[in-house]
Order: sequence, then structure tokens, then C-alpha cells
Amino acid sequence: QMNNEDKILELLTAMQARQEKSEELLGVMQASMQSMQSDIQKINGRLDSMDERLDSMDGRLNSLEEKVDDLAEGQDELRTSVNALLDWSERVSSIEQLRIPKIG
Repeated sequence: QMNNEDKILELLTAMQARQEKSEELLGVMQASMQSMQSDIQKINGRLDSMDERLDSMDGRLNSLEEKVDDLAEGQDELRTSVNALLDWSERVSSIEQLRIPKIG
């Protein structure tokens, strides 16, 4: 039969084993957290790089939109000019028979 001191010693030994196991688990958890933090830092770096690329793409798209707008404006001006020339050509063809003499 165990006396009180033996029981206390047994309990303290069991508590110490549990504490050591807890410390071991905490160490594993800490290593896992450090690994996760490293992974998060890598992801953040990639996201920053993607943000920079998106900003660059936005700038290029804005430039392309401006060029397309300029082309559309130029096309409108060209259409107006061609229509004016066609109108002028129709008018000139109707007075061709006036036989205006050439100078020179």
C-alpha cells in the first residue's frame, strides 16, 4: 500500500510528464506557425508583384483606350471629309459641260 508521499510523488511525476508533452506540442505548434508566417510572407510578396503588374496593365489599357478614341475621332473626320468630297464631286460633274477654259 502506498503512503501519501508516494502518491504525491506519483502525481508530481505524472504532472511533469504531461508538462513535458505539452511543451513538446507547443514547440511543434510554434514551428508550424513560423512555417505559416513564412508562407504568408511569400504570398504577400506575390500579391505585391501582382498589384504592380495590374497597375502596369491598367496604364497600358488606358493608353490603348486613348489611342482607340483618337482613331475613332480620326475616322469620323475622314468620313466627313470623304462625304464632302463626294458631294463636291457630284456638283462638279453636273457643271462639267460649261467648258471652262484652262489658264496657262
